[in-house]
Amino acid sequence: MKFNCGAKSFWVPLILTAGLSIVLAGYLSRSRTRPEPAPEPRVHRTPEGIPTNEPSKPPPPAPMASDPLREWAGAIQRRDEKAVLAAQAGFLGEEEKYREPLVKTAKEHPDPRVRAFSVAVLGRMKTPPPETFFVERLGDAQEYPRTSALQALERLGTTACLGEVDRLAGADPAESVRAAAAKTAKAVRSR
Repeated sequence: MKFNCGAKSFWVPLILTAGLSIVLAGYLSRSRTRPEPAPEPRVHRTPEGIPTNEPSKPPPPAPMASDPLREWAGAIQRRDEKAVLAAQAGFLGEEEKYREPLVKTAKEHPDPRVRAFSVAVLGRMKTPPPETFFVERLGDAQEYPRTSALQALERLGTTACLGEVDRLAGADPAESVRAAAAKTAKAVRSR
């Protein structure tokens, strides 16, 4: 037994009705939405207040004040020899300006390498800090600043520093410091 019930005649009107419904729904949805009006153009003004179509350019950023000591310390930590030497030449060229900041850096900077470089630059100045500054740096907890202070005292030291220098030559825990202290003591005594 075959059950046909006029399948063709049933499906064709149903498909046509569904298609027309979709097309009609699309048409109705477009006709209901109205386009928004375009925004009014913004009026730009020049610094003198004259209206123009060009947007104004923002002012250039203010140049940041550079800190040569901070940049130098960063170069030391990055091991950028070229930048370190260039900064040191600048410090030695303007001793009066940089002496006190370098003294502070030599005493307070957390990185012992930066402290050591600061002591070394101060020791090469035409007008270095007093000898007592370098003797104080011999008490630094790290060997590099002590070694730099000994090298400065080798050039600048008097017999007043020999007590501390001799103590380091005989008892410092770092071999490099003991060797530098012995060399410094010899140089000071030979003057």
